[in-house]
Amino acid sequence: EILPPSTSLHEMVAEVGGQYVIIERCLLLASMHRAYAAESNIEDPRYYRPLNIRSATGVSPGNRKALQTVLVETCFYAARRSTQRAFCTGHTGTASGMANFCSDALSGGFLEVLRHRAEDYGVALLKPGDGLLVGSANYFSTATSIIGGRQPAAGVTSAANAKNTLEDTERRSQKIAQACALLNDVQVAAYHTEQLMAMLNEAIAKGFPQNSHGTEQLLLCVKSLSSVQDQFKAAAEGSIESLESILKPRIRSIVGESVGTENSSTFMVSPVMKQSNQSGGIGGGGAGGTSTRMNYDLDEEAYNFLQLSEGYMAHLCALLQELVEPLREYLAPPLWDSLWINIVSTTAKRLETLLRKSNFSALGALAFDSDMRDFVALTRDLLLSDDYASNTAVTKACVPLGRLAQMAKLLNIDEVEDVLDVISSLKRKGNWDWKLEDAQTFLELRFPGDKVREVLRLQDQEL
Repeated sequence: EILPPSTSLHEMVAEVGGQYVIIERCLLLASMHRAYAAESNIEDPRYYRPLNIRSATGVSPGNRKALQTVLVETCFYAARRSTQRAFCTGHTGTASGMANFCSDALSGGFLEVLRHRAEDYGVALLKPGDGLLVGSANYFSTATSIIGGRQPAAGVTSAANAKNTLEDTERRSQKIAQACALLNDVQVAAYHTEQLMAMLNEAIAKGFPQNSHGTEQLLLCVKSLSSVQDQFKAAAEGSIESLESILKPRIRSIVGESVGTENSSTFMVSPVMKQSNQSGGIGGGGAGGTSTRMNYDLDEEAYNFLQLSEGYMAHLCALLQELVEPLREYLAPPLWDSLWINIVSTTAKRLETLLRKSNFSALGALAFDSDMRDFVALTRDLLLSDDYASNTAVTKACVPLGRLAQMAKLLNIDEVEDVLDVISSLKRKGNWDWKLEDAQTFLELRFPGDKVREVLRLQDQEL
């Protein structure tokens, strides 16, 4: 080096750089505060724009209907410009100071603003029934209006009502899209943080001397943005968990409507006696206009009837899909996949609890296996990521669903002696999530308990 490590020139440059960083901090904060002030326009459609998250291939994944707000891109534009100007000075101290402040600004007030918007103006508005999503009351709205004397008139009145209904549906869809956009913003922020890190690392490689102490310090400052990205991802996942928690009552209600409850006269009785309303009723539309409740203790007559009717699983899947379809359209793909897996997990756990109270015949086990295949297929088809292209990937990602699929395999053995071979096969494939005691509990729903205990070599005191 021509100049010594520390001279009066270095000190002067450092002092000027410090003053420059202070100016850039003020400019960045002012830009972010202006973006926050634009929240008053949150009802304005111009405040929203198409979701802009691109994959490594440069193709935007997921549905084209998903939205985001202008807040994230406005703030990150200011962050990029401020850091770029600081990096253009070529002084590592100035660049490091601005990189650190940018990291603090994004992980501080900006993250809190995004989290607050997602919870209070996104999740809260999507509550089924009370909010924008379909609740159980919606299924009876037509009957209620008729009972209340609000029957639609013929002719022009019917056409006007149809037009109003269409307008209401479009307005509700727009509100759902805007609420989902507030959740998407957190995921978009994580994406832009990654892009900002890539841009700054490229600037360091091109504009700063390699292997110098100052450059190493600057690289560490830029690397701190990775923790900011993790915080955005955690906040996005937290918002999805909050959304799933407000959906849980409706999910449990859907399972109850489809399966039946312990207090219901249709719980666990012969499906021949459990025909629901004709196709005009809830859950109708199957073959012959009938549907059945959950029952797997089937004789040949009941099994044949089940093949000609709409089973409870078709009804369950239809109600779940109706509930979540707007979210699938308007949530960012990673958020939707996470939410859908959580919803399926909640449903599968509830089903497992109810299945423990049932009995199975050989034909019932076949029907159960068919139902679980349908449930897994629906789960796979609604996921957007290519990571869930196979049933194995889906059941590994959603353990409660995998447990039900494994249970179906256990119950479909011809002889109870075959159970050990099935368990060994599932363990070799890494698809076994049960304890041996749990396997025994479910096997006893179909086979005599003493024979099951003998095969599994479990003593009575261990049970």
